[in-house]
Amino acid sequence: MKAHWKYASELLVYFTEQGRVLYGNEFLVYNVHSMTHLASEAKYYGGLDKCSSFPFENYMYKLKKMVRSGKNPLAQLVKRLSELHATKLVEATRPSDICTTKPNNVFILDNTSCCQVLEKTNQFNADGDLLYKCRVYKHLNLAFDHPCDSRIVNVFKTSNRWTKIELISSARFEQKGLMCEIGETIIFMAILHTV
Repeated sequence: MKAHWKYASELLVYFTEQGRVLYGNEFLVYNVHSMTHLASEAKYYGGLDKCSSFPFENYMYKLKKMVRSGKNPLAQLVKRLSELHATKLVEATRPSDICTTKPNNVFILDNTSCCQVLEKTNQFNADGDLLYKCRVYKHLNLAFDHPCDSRIVNVFKTSNRWTKIELISSARFEQKGLMCEIGETIIFMAILHTV
């Protein structure tokens, strides 16, 4: 979030300083130093997703699988890509289907509720969005407060007593998440990057 870039910058500097205390000056390599610039890059570009090379690095895996031998790798790659294009098997970027089985059925709805998708219904809301039967968890609390407020990174704590079964529109599923049950306590964590 842009609102927290200064705090994020301070945390990265704190991490670097503590790393030096724990591991000595050898810890301060170029990659660690580069981390101190992440917050300013995110502020300038509008988020880490906008200045990250992760999508390209992730796609390298697919490209490497298309090369079958060490001879003429570029020619092989061009041939495989043209075959994919010709047969219209190029992947389209579309949202993944909403899953109803654990552990892939958890979503953060907003800063006040999270849900576990139980089943798909045949009902639609007024906007034409499909409705899902969900167990909705309310009364989200801090999971931790040090080194920062856990809500900043969409990590929440709640319990089963604050649940209710509701029909939720697919448009309300803001962010995929993970759910961990520790006794009576339930922790929700947003998945920050999905591929």
